[in-house]
Amino acid sequence: MDFLYLGLFDVMVAVPLFSSKYPDTSYGFLFLGLSVIPLIKLYKSYCNFKYHHFIKLVTRFTVIATVGIFLLDHSSIFSIEYSDTVIYIIIFITLLLGTVLSVNIYREKSITPIFSAANLILILGIVFAALNECIELIILGILIFSIVSTVALVDNFLREYRNKTLQYMREKLVYKDILTSMKNRQSFEKQLKQDDENINDFNSYWAISIDLSDIKYVNNNFGYSHGDRLIQNLADSIEDTFEDIGNCFRIGGDEFIVLIKNEPKEKVERYIELFQSVITSYNQLHDIKMITSIGYDSYKYGYDKSIFDLVSRTDYMMCKNKRKFKTSWMPDEDEE
Repeated sequence: MDFLYLGLFDVMVAVPLFSSKYPDTSYGFLFLGLSVIPLIKLYKSYCNFKYHHFIKLVTRFTVIATVGIFLLDHSSIFSIEYSDTVIYIIIFITLLLGTVLSVNIYREKSITPIFSAANLILILGIVFAALNECIELIILGILIFSIVSTVALVDNFLREYRNKTLQYMREKLVYKDILTSMKNRQSFEKQLKQDDENINDFNSYWAISIDLSDIKYVNNNFGYSHGDRLIQNLADSIEDTFEDIGNCFRIGGDEFIVLIKNEPKEKVERYIELFQSVITSYNQLHDIKMITSIGYDSYKYGYDKSIFDLVSRTDYMMCKNKRKFKTSWMPDEDEE
């Protein structure tokens, strides 16, 4: 958007300065006077919020004064020979007020300081052009301003892009599990804390604890690459099943949990059955089986003191179910 404002300023200035149709006419001076509007809008992008009201006043002043001169000149009430002087004065006043904004931009360090220097160059170009009646000085000032401002905007864009990229990478490292790309335990605990503060805003709140059994056996007998692949496949199965209705987390080496809000029991259980069918289909196609244990329950309003009670209960239910399983695909100890 910033480049659009700068480009619009250049175009509006170029029309009266380089066009054979508009120079020294009321239309040409209208373009020239209004050209500072996109420039002021550009300043607004980098100024402190407290200056926004001031920017509105500057914009209104410029529009009213410029359009007023145009109408007076167009209706022959005001001679064209005086219009250029008045327009130059309007532009000068507006740019002088814009200097206040550019000083604020410099102080806030919201964009490189050369942007403020470019504004000063533009003002000097307008002043010397008016004093010497030399349009070439305006063209030179605008050209230098446009080049310097473009460099400043590109530099600022690259700086912001770099900062956002670094911020994204930090968030990914902090809240994402490296192996599975799922949200990790830190993200899970942050989510729990937020949801616990707003628990009364939910119609229902479900937790599904999922554990992958015998990962140690897979690592020891088939290699850690197979174990990692098994964890990744389980993570994919969990997200493919539950991501439409809940948030999925990997909270430990072989432990996963899904948090679901505002969904009825029938729907949650239907998705759990779907997940179990996905696991069954996977085990039919692979020699190394994905054996999972599940515990799930909803938040008991008036009984649970916090969501952490719900998580502890589903974890206990999952461990209880886990003890019931004997992995049939593994060899017995005597066979080993």
